[in-house]
This record gives sequence, structure tokens and C-alpha cells, in this order.
Amino acid sequence: MLSFLLKLILVFVSYIISQLIYCAFEVMLSPLLGYKVQSYQIFGFMYELQHDGRFRFIRRQPNLSCLCHLVIDNRKADKYSQDRITRNGNILLILCAVIPFMLSGGACELAYVIGSHELLIFTFICIAIFSLIKLVITIVIIGKASSKDSILNYCEQIKARIRSGEPIEHLEMKSLEELGASEPKPFVKAIHLELYATYLEASEQYDKLSVLMSDNEDFLNALPNIRSYMFMRYFILNYYSRVNVDYTKAVEAYKKIEDMLLADQDANAYRIRGFYALNILNDKDTALEFANQANSVVDHFSIGSEREYEKMLIHKLFEESQT
Repeated sequence: MLSFLLKLILVFVSYIISQLIYCAFEVMLSPLLGYKVQSYQIFGFMYELQHDGRFRFIRRQPNLSCLCHLVIDNRKADKYSQDRITRNGNILLILCAVIPFMLSGGACELAYVIGSHELLIFTFICIAIFSLIKLVITIVIIGKASSKDSILNYCEQIKARIRSGEPIEHLEMKSLEELGASEPKPFVKAIHLELYATYLEASEQYDKLSVLMSDNEDFLNALPNIRSYMFMRYFILNYYSRVNVDYTKAVEAYKKIEDMLLADQDANAYRIRGFYALNILNDKDTALEFANQANSVVDHFSIGSEREYEKMLIHKLFEESQT
């Protein structure tokens, strides 16, 4: 008979194993469905994919999580319709939850039949339970995101239009208030806020953008410093370094994402660092270096109108660095 303490230890170990299995299937299945692993985190050690195809260590956070951050593979996205991209993403999430559940459930049954040790059977049961919980959560999330009335679905439609090449300034995005969703969940709110703020910036609606950033300042400051909120944090630094220059707020925003930003070799990261150097550090030479670095990799950055908008911002950085 297993002791209570031993069971607690096995539950913890099983949870870690279930996360590792889930991540392993994300790594294996994502290339088959048009996605790729952009970064992964094992026991708090975070690594990010670079342009040379290698993963580079970024930073360590004090936690025991095992996570993968998946993004659309731009080399394959041009071949897929938006419906297929969304469908493949949903299939990937479900498979990564279903397969571990089936394998752990089967292993549990096999261990019981052949008379394996109670410790092993208990471990397989725990892994199966955690996999089932992950599957249920995945189905709920997909169901909510697929709802025509959901904010997530609205944001996915906006992203699809951007990927198809529609200029960002022509999106005519609606605010949360206009969508009738005044208090969405923080993660959903952050996704919409980043897209809506980018639209306001691209369409030069700076008065509305200023009000938006001011009204949401407390919310933005409270965002956890994790990968899921990276692009919103990038926008905050961009805003205070370029759109509405504020030395104190820009430095504060920079410190929160410094490790991630320094490790990021995408065009948007170089461009943001360039405007930070130009307007906050008053260093035109460094800003020009970042503009050149951004320009050298911009064709690897995203797709559709997002890439074209990035090229326009890089051109602005070149111009302002040379005046």
C-alpha cells in the first residue's frame, strides 16, 4: 500500500511527465500541420528558435513548467487558406492531448493486466488523468474560440485578413466596447488590445491610441512577464519609444523584456531596439545599426501586410536615424 506522501510525490512527478509528453508531441506533430516551435521552456529554462535553425538560451524563470510556444510556419502558411490554418491548429492541440491520454490509459491497463507494481500503475493513472484534464481544457478553449460571437474568433478573423495581405490601416477594427465585451479575460483582452493598438497606430489614430493606452495602463503594467504577452509588451515599448516618447515609461518597459528582446533576432525586435536607441538613448549610430539588422531579416518576418508594415517602420527608422 502506497503511503500518502509517496502518492503526493507520484502525483507531482506524473504532472511533470504529462507536460513533457505533451511538449514532445507538439514538437513531433507541429511540422506536419504547418506549425513550428518558436520557443520552449523546460523547468523554467527558456530557449528560442533563431534564424540559423538553432535554439538559443534566453533566460531562466523560477518555475517547474514545461511549455512549447507554437507559431505558424511562414514557409508553409502561404500555401494554406485561413480555414485550413485554423483547422490544423485545432487538430494539433487535440492530438497533443488525445494521444498522451490514450497511451497512458493503455499503459495503465497493460500494467494492471501483467501485474506490475502498484507504484507504476498509480503513476500511469495520474498521467492519464492529467492528460484528460488537458484534453477537456483544450476542447473548451477551441469551442469558445470557434464561437462566432467570441472576441478570440474576432481576433483570429483580423489576423487572417492581415495574413491575406489586407493593409492593417484598412481593417476598421472595433474596440472591446463596440464589440460589447467590456470585461473579457485578461489573456483575451491582451490579444485584442495588441491588435487594436497596432491598427490605431497604423491608421494614425493617435488620439484614440493615447486614450487606449492611458485607460489600460494599470492592466498593461500588471501583465505577467511571460511569453504569451510578449507582443503586447513589445508594443508598449514601441509606443513609449516612438509614438509617444516617454523616457521613464520606455526604460521601465525595456527592463521588463530585456532578456527576451536581446535574444530575439526578428525584424520587429531590432526595429524596436532601434527606436529605443534613437529616442530614449539618443544614439543615432546604434539606431542605424539596428535598422540595418532589421532590414536584413525582415523577409523572414511574418507574412502578408504585417511584413509590409514592418518594412515601412524600418524605413522610418532609417530616415530618422540619418537626419
